[in-house]
Amino acid sequence: MFKNMGKKIKVLAQVLMWLSFAVWCIFGLIMIANGVMMLEWGPRGIVMIVVGLIMIGLGFLFSWIGSFITYGFGQIIDNTDKLVALMEHQTGVTADSIMRPQPQYQQPQYGQPQYQPEYTAYAPENDNPQA
Repeated sequence: MFKNMGKKIKVLAQVLMWLSFAVWCIFGLIMIANGVMMLEWGPRGIVMIVVGLIMIGLGFLFSWIGSFITYGFGQIIDNTDKLVALMEHQTGVTADSIMRPQPQYQQPQYGQPQYQPEYTAYAPENDNPQA
């Protein structure tokens, strides 16, 4: 289910960058179109055309910079997967066995009975055949 998640996150970062750039371009083109329509009323149309061009340029820049964090996160996940695979190859220990909780020895608390193995002097392992 989570195979190649780093690559998927990096592709998602690229798709979101191009989508946000497309939105910036649409808004920039709307500003340019409004500026062209306003040229007949005065110099405000030129200002809107310039603002539309700036919006397209800065939109690409902001979209590109904004994708750095998501793409970098995908790269970190990708590198982590590679490190886990290398660890499994070199040590033979799988990541699943590390993540599984292991039983822990607990110190007996004060007032609790403690386990003591019984010792009997007449147990067969204590017999001395030479005596």
